[in-house]
Amino acid sequence: MALISRYGNRQFGNFNEQDLYSGCSDAPDEHYLSDALIDALNFLWKYYGTAIEISARGGYRTQSCNAAAGGAEKSQHLLGRAVDVNWKENETAIIAHLNNDIRNEGIVFQSLLDLGIRGFGLYNTFIHIDARVSEGKQNYNGIKYAFFDQSTWINSIDPPVFDGNVQDQIDKVDSNIFDKIKGFPKAVVNFIKQIFNTNVEDGFINYGGIIGFVSRLLAIILMILFLVLLI
Repeated sequence: MALISRYGNRQFGNFNEQDLYSGCSDAPDEHYLSDALIDALNFLWKYYGTAIEISARGGYRTQSCNAAAGGAEKSQHLLGRAVDVNWKENETAIIAHLNNDIRNEGIVFQSLLDLGIRGFGLYNTFIHIDARVSEGKQNYNGIKYAFFDQSTWINSIDPPVFDGNVQDQIDKVDSNIFDKIKGFPKAVVNFIKQIFNTNVEDGFINYGGIIGFVSRLLAIILMILFLVLLI
């Protein structure tokens, strides 16, 4: 556990000590915050390539602050083991992408598990992660974790398209995801990737590739019909 001070100015990767200090008005001058959370925050910043921040009252909480925020009686925030996060740029798109990744136990979810995250909460405007010690009810390869979902982003609804370098970063990190798709023969995946240039992730096609997929498919069909007519 890292000791975070109200007046500290140490650097924790991409975060200054003040970025990690509690947003509660009655917070003590010093409080602890899980090392696993700090590592996870830095990972998410690097993965999405844009600044991440702890939401107001989304870090360490006092009892009164937790009650005011509507937190659970035994909230991990009280122990310095939970943070609620959002992003300064492309917030809606990133949260939608991360919601779907966690729900489908994707590459970001797996990386967070490796860093010690054992609790995931999905919302439309922020993501909750925690480093709880107690075991959750969900199981991934023998690792128990807690999961609760209050997000309306679902797999059948494609998240918004990322802009510029954010999408480039995600594409770069996820470049090997085609080798991990379940339910698709590798030849089919390669065909979609190389011929149609469409993004496929965790068994479904992402927004931004669908338009290109359909247009290219129609073009191929029209070309075949044209050749048939010529013959």
